[in-house]
Amino acid sequence: MSAAPGDFAVGRRLPSRPALPAGQALDSYLEHLAEANHLRPADLSRLITATTDTVRFLMLTPSARTLTALSAVTGLPREQLRAATLAQYDGTVLDLTGLEHHRPASYRALSAKGWLPGNGTQICPRCLRMNATWQLRWRLPTMTVCTRHGVYLVSTCPVCTKPFRATRHGFLRPSGHGPICGNALGARGQHCPTDLAELYAPRADPGCLERQTRYDVALAEGRATVLGETTSAKDYHHALRSLTTLLLHIASAADNPRDLPYWARHLNRDQRRGTSSRAPRWGIAPPSEPRLRSRALTAADRVLAAPSTERAAAELAFWTDHIPRTRDGVLGWAADHTLPDPTTTRLIMAVQAPRRRLSRALDEINPLTPKVMNIPQVIPEDLYLQHLSGLFTSRPETVRTFAALCLARTHPNVTTWAEAASGLGLSEEVGTQTAEACATGQTADTTRVLQALRALGRQMPVTDYRAFEQVVRHLGRAGDWFVRWVEVFRPGTACTSKAYTITWLWTHVAEGHLGTSPAWVTPPTANRRASYRRFAASLSEDQQRSLREVLAS
Repeated sequence: MSAAPGDFAVGRRLPSRPALPAGQALDSYLEHLAEANHLRPADLSRLITATTDTVRFLMLTPSARTLTALSAVTGLPREQLRAATLAQYDGTVLDLTGLEHHRPASYRALSAKGWLPGNGTQICPRCLRMNATWQLRWRLPTMTVCTRHGVYLVSTCPVCTKPFRATRHGFLRPSGHGPICGNALGARGQHCPTDLAELYAPRADPGCLERQTRYDVALAEGRATVLGETTSAKDYHHALRSLTTLLLHIASAADNPRDLPYWARHLNRDQRRGTSSRAPRWGIAPPSEPRLRSRALTAADRVLAAPSTERAAAELAFWTDHIPRTRDGVLGWAADHTLPDPTTTRLIMAVQAPRRRLSRALDEINPLTPKVMNIPQVIPEDLYLQHLSGLFTSRPETVRTFAALCLARTHPNVTTWAEAASGLGLSEEVGTQTAEACATGQTADTTRVLQALRALGRQMPVTDYRAFEQVVRHLGRAGDWFVRWVEVFRPGTACTSKAYTITWLWTHVAEGHLGTSPAWVTPPTANRRASYRRFAASLSEDQQRSLREVLAS
């Protein structure tokens, strides 16, 4: 049975005063308080507002008088109540300087600083199912993953399609304490009955989960490691927000986003399909969809987590290569599309150093081979050892593939790593991932790498590797030659080893990529790759020579 508001004296402490757990949002606690005292949320709201000046900006930062009124009703210290609002993050995640409770226009100046939590909150349905406690941290744009359950947060109700707790009037929901949505529907007095504890939350990518954990630890400890150096949580947050803003703008504006990760291509496609001619303002508000926002934050944090400025610049170079060409240049465009931040500025300057412009340098030189068909999928091992060994920290097989992609990039109409991969018969994903890995692992400057590639191009045999690949595919379909070869050169070899023999011809004669061997019906597993390598290591010199003769004949 609910009590009438007159049953309790205004300004007097309520008889039942549940504890306020750390992390619970103030409005969630007040709904819990109302339920514990058999009050309707509206009744508790009136008890509070009767003794305070304003409840405007309550969840952002309550006024001093409001904190006094809340303390009188709950019996809790003012500091503990304030810590249950976003004011807890003032000075680290937020800058609430200039906000005046009795001057609503001051909020506009505050929101212009960007990434200010708006009306509503995100949720983790599984957390609500456990204790029906709404967490304060869910309101921050930089919170995208529940690290306890390893899932992305959910931002809108699937029934009413509004953000959770998106109340226009009053600071408590009529539905009261619990996991019910309670958002107002179209008709007066009707509210969304959706049980939020039963909503589905997608499992978070490992990278996003790792990034969220790192961010949470930084806020808890007040410090983080950025570019190999310890910095304050405030500076870390500002750098993360600034760099994420830049990556979002690059993803939105890239003329050819095929090399970019899926989330960036998706964002680019949505921006181009949009009807508004106004460019997005990611510095003011990030994407509302948690998964998209999380992946952008994770991409930026990956740069900041690099052990040095040089390694971070290599990571960022992959993105800055997609900045549209303008009269202002890369530096001018970047300055217009991010927030003032010393760490971001330092990284962009490092990226623009000559050693970090390999992809653009390749676009500006003449082809290093007569035709693309004269480039194998993987550069021969002896040429790799002669020209490229020691220039990258990536695995030799990865560098050999990357060198082939670089040679392809020098040809006309091949302007992306994805196009270079397609020209060699590789998947676009292999091209993008290989280029990203070698950009990170590049230890020599661009001038040195270009010299090595030019020398490599001069020594590349003028061979039609696509024709070699066709011959190997034909041998894979034929069977008589394998039976004869086994009888003469490798008696006792099982018929199932034909796949390994075809793969050896593919990788050692046609210089093809191991993953694209025509012997594989499906992509080879790690075990199958290991079995092939054992087979290849067991071939004698005579057996290898005889296989090369099979291909030549």
